[in-house]
Amino acid sequence: KPRETILIAEPPFEAIAVNGETLTSRRKILKHNYILTFYPTDLSKSHGKSFFRFVYYNRFLDPQA
Repeated sequence: KPRETILIAEPPFEAIAVNGETLTSRRKILKHNYILTFYPTDLSKSHGKSFFRFVYYNRFLDPQA
């Protein structure tokens, strides 16, 4: 589909969770407002962070609109 976004998990992350559920396959179709959590394999290269969390938006939100 033209507006579909697919997350493909690749190193350097040990695991990736979408909305709190760890991915069981390497591919996941993302939808608006999904919470993505990336768990790095090597904590020494991730500046001491044990995870990184983002919110996926599939449309532009103008805060001044």
